[in-house]
Amino acid sequence: MFYSVELAVVFGMSLFAMVSFALILSDTMEFHLRRERQLAHQRAEIMVLQMRPLFIFNTFYQSFNKKDFMVDSFRSVAEHRFLL
Repeated sequence: MFYSVELAVVFGMSLFAMVSFALILSDTMEFHLRRERQLAHQRAEIMVLQMRPLFIFNTFYQSFNKKDFMVDSFRSVAEHRFLL
């Protein structure tokens, strides 16, 4: 009888330890997955913030180049038509 009580206590403690370990492991995995999602979201935000100035620069640069091209084209046409 004493052995069966001792065996029940050991079995109960072992079961409690395994359940506790499983809960801690699931909480840890959930925390790491949530943290990984947050990091991915932050990386995406940083990429967007880095792309905005580049987009603005390219937009202005292309518009200025188009204006210069139009001015140069107008000059060449005007010189060609009126000077010849």
